[in-house]
Amino acid sequence: QGSYPILESNQAVLASVEELKANPDLEKPQFKDVDYKVLTYRGQLAVAQEALDDSDDDLAGIIARHIQRQGLNTANKAIAGQLKTATAVAATSLDDIKTQINTGFDPAYNLEFLVSQSFFNAVDQMKDGNGNYLLQPDVTAQSGKQLFGRPITILADTLIGTAVGDKVAFLGEPSAFAVYFDRVQTSVRWVEEVYYGQVLAVAMRFDTKVVDPKAGKYITLTPAP
Repeated sequence: QGSYPILESNQAVLASVEELKANPDLEKPQFKDVDYKVLTYRGQLAVAQEALDDSDDDLAGIIARHIQRQGLNTANKAIAGQLKTATAVAATSLDDIKTQINTGFDPAYNLEFLVSQSFFNAVDQMKDGNGNYLLQPDVTAQSGKQLFGRPITILADTLIGTAVGDKVAFLGEPSAFAVYFDRVQTSVRWVEEVYYGQVLAVAMRFDTKVVDPKAGKYITLTPAP
């Protein structure tokens, strides 16, 4: 456990100074401390040696990838849990979302969307007055689409939301909003099992904390009928 210093947003400006005059003192940086406590997540899976020997496929590799995916799911769930604590915003139209982009954030933030599948599906079917779809192509975005010039990443409804069908989205700068304190990356290794087998053991140690609440909004979209 420890404390993580976060530099507060700097709104200070430089003063004009005449030639050959001494430099005035600058405003000191302001920090706030965010406390974190790393937890250990671990488990194991026993596999009979006969199964490993007799499998025509790479059973050991298949199981290892399965365990690594479980570790990734664990980290994603913890991070998404922090994103869902962002300031709640109710939206009935894309104009409500556009207002958040235009006026809801300091312009210094690099905004992006992390959206549920149901949110993406609803927005992907919306058109402007000329019949053109509102989502635009973006080869750099995970989804291949952008909304109002901001890239979109699609997550499962139950990850970024709570239930299938939730039309929710995190709008903001995720890396500024929350920090992932990674002390031990996912470690997967085989160890001998006493009864002629192998045990795949996995462990990871981390914590996640919100460090800049101003860097994100949690939007619930309820399109007007």
